[in-house]
Amino acid sequence: IYVWLSVGFLGSLGMALPFVAYFVARFVMPGLTEQELKMLAPGAIAGTILFFVGAAFAFFFMLPMGIAFMAWMSQGMQLEMFPDAMSYYTMVIFVTIATGLTFELPLLEFILIYLGVLNVEWLKKNRRMVILILVIFAAIVTPPDCITQIPLATPLYLLYEVALRLGERARKRKLAREAAEEAAE
Repeated sequence: IYVWLSVGFLGSLGMALPFVAYFVARFVMPGLTEQELKMLAPGAIAGTILFFVGAAFAFFFMLPMGIAFMAWMSQGMQLEMFPDAMSYYTMVIFVTIATGLTFELPLLEFILIYLGVLNVEWLKKNRRMVILILVIFAAIVTPPDCITQIPLATPLYLLYEVALRLGERARKRKLAREAAEEAAE
């Protein structure tokens, strides 16, 4: 019964995350400016898509590859792999939800660049540090093997670069719009 309850709870938590984000956005909406409201819907859609892409990536790519690697390693050490149902389902659900949430990082990066919190030039100059941070983050999120860590760090870095470019363009447009409004006043 505990396995069924845990799987049900964690699975429903993962499925409910987009709706929770929607209700949080509805709560915050009255305090946002018109320009921020225009960005809320595309941001929510992008966040939902990124979460489900990350969850699908974990479920269909990382987990099968990681489980096959663990079975191969167990066989190589002449051990038998007997995971109990609770640990197996907990690992599957945790890795799926954690990877889905991890794929939200580029959206956070984009927002912070747009708001001017992150400096694009600094991010470009310190790519090595970003790669190290992403690899460490992937090591924390995934099971303890390099077979799942590297496949998670690779798309995260690619998404980092995409968010960097998109954030830089959006920030330039925002600054140009603000300069035009200031000149009009």
